[in-house]
Amino acid sequence: MAKHKINPDELPSNNILPVNENGDEEKKIGLVGTVTVGQKKPQSRITREVRGISSYLFEDVLLPAIKRILHDFVLNGLDMALWGS
Repeated sequence: MAKHKINPDELPSNNILPVNENGDEEKKIGLVGTVTVGQKKPQSRITREVRGISSYLFEDVLLPAIKRILHDFVLNGLDMALWGS
């Protein structure tokens, strides 16, 4: 394999910032966002109840139902594969 010497000064710039007449980069500094420190949004009673209800529905109703469906699907598939039907 051939060895090439690379001069870093001859490489093109990979800078994506615009360059002004002096060759200096122009950096734009601006306001990104504002934050209020120390103030927490109070949760209403309805919000807490909705979270509790949704947690109950997911953990005690939906998740066991999905597990049961998958179990029945696999069990019935094995029965059909073994005994035919």
